[in-house]
Amino acid sequence: LSELGHRRFAVLSLPFVDGSTGLVTPGRLGTALYTATRDRLAGYFEELSRFGIDTTKVPVYETENEAASTRAGLEAIFASGEPPTAILAMSDRMAMVAVDWLTGRGLNVPGDVSVIGFDGVPDGLLCSPRLTTIAQPIAEIGRRAARMILNFDGSVRREMLGVELIVRASTGPARP
Repeated sequence: LSELGHRRFAVLSLPFVDGSTGLVTPGRLGTALYTATRDRLAGYFEELSRFGIDTTKVPVYETENEAASTRAGLEAIFASGEPPTAILAMSDRMAMVAVDWLTGRGLNVPGDVSVIGFDGVPDGLLCSPRLTTIAQPIAEIGRRAARMILNFDGSVRREMLGVELIVRASTGPARP
């Protein structure tokens, strides 16, 4: 998205801790209890920084990964003085809610705001416009998890699998 000219971003985040929602203060950014939240946020900020984006100005809204808290996050983010031209959602579910919310307010996706999700769920193809996503190899994750359980030897292991950017119609160049 940075390569498409976007300079103003917002993040719709997975939970940092159970039952917590709202704008995340800078002091809480590294405190997420869940590895997925911490790692995704670190990855977003690392790449944004690489493109010269001041990540201290990127609002992060913690959701419960469901529609009501995602809509509340969008309300808070767009109530600020300078709304984002791109939304990074930590799940496709949140991204699809964002697309509906934005279009329901007369904003064009991706003309006014680009939206990208994370997961690669099939429902992203049903979204209008079709959802750009960072796809996880979900079937392979399941296979490896089952293998780890069946072959558990008492040691703790963590495996990292690659992801794939699937560009569809919900992202485009930043508006001037």
